[in-house]
Amino acid sequence: MIEGRTHDSLVGSSVFALIVIDGLTESDLVSAEQFEENERSVPGFLVPAHGVHWAQRGDIERARRLFRSAPDIDTVPPPTLLTTLATRSELAAMFDDPEVAADLAARLRPHADLFVTGGASTLVNFGSARTYLGIALAVGGHLDDAVRELRKGIAANEIARTPPYAALAGFELARILARRRRPGDLDEAAALCASVGTAAEQLGMTPLYRRAAELAATIRGDRPSGLTRREVEVAAYVAQGLTNRQIATLMHISQRTVESHVQHTLTKLGFSNRTQVAAWAAEQR
Repeated sequence: MIEGRTHDSLVGSSVFALIVIDGLTESDLVSAEQFEENERSVPGFLVPAHGVHWAQRGDIERARRLFRSAPDIDTVPPPTLLTTLATRSELAAMFDDPEVAADLAARLRPHADLFVTGGASTLVNFGSARTYLGIALAVGGHLDDAVRELRKGIAANEIARTPPYAALAGFELARILARRRRPGDLDEAAALCASVGTAAEQLGMTPLYRRAAELAATIRGDRPSGLTRREVEVAAYVAQGLTNRQIATLMHISQRTVESHVQHTLTKLGFSNRTQVAAWAAEQR
């Protein structure tokens, strides 16, 4: 204690824990002023966790800026390594960055049997490391490996009685099954969306409830495109007549990644050229 006041590091840790809960529930537990102060004061390696928060709240551009501004992983102190790897994996998936995801998967694999925890005065548990390993593997296109890791992550979270993270892992598994589309995958993904939605509603996890409902709608065909958020963003730029190089510059990703997004979009929409994608994007707007 300093002059009857809790040390700033303890206050910062407690606020950070509330920020994590706020991102999961949209409960507005932290004021804008507290959040801004925490974002300015936290070490750089915790910046991706703030990015996840903003992504959960719908501010994708802010999340992307924080993702890109995070320091090199080799500079991260060992006690916070798993937290950093986990939150960066979520952002790498959100922004479809296979190169970053491959590095994260390699770093996560030796720690797969552990749980992701962090904090000083307040311990924050982010669930099984296998969940984030599965997320990273999926970004790199290793869907079978991702499915196996996520199943193990769900089981580990259930045994450890961390239902919020069991639900989150269940949603990630549903998302990957819907993408893999082997016989039975879509049925299992739909069932997972239903169970995840029920759990999210009971736990007050509004963002997860909304995402599960959106994925379920796509699986049912209510949203026939099935495009990821990143692919929709690329399609919008295509509609503006931008080249892959221009899109890559705007989105801060490689031109090869843009080409991959465009090809996935063409395949999912059943189109053969960019003109059709542009017309579709204009119609969606």
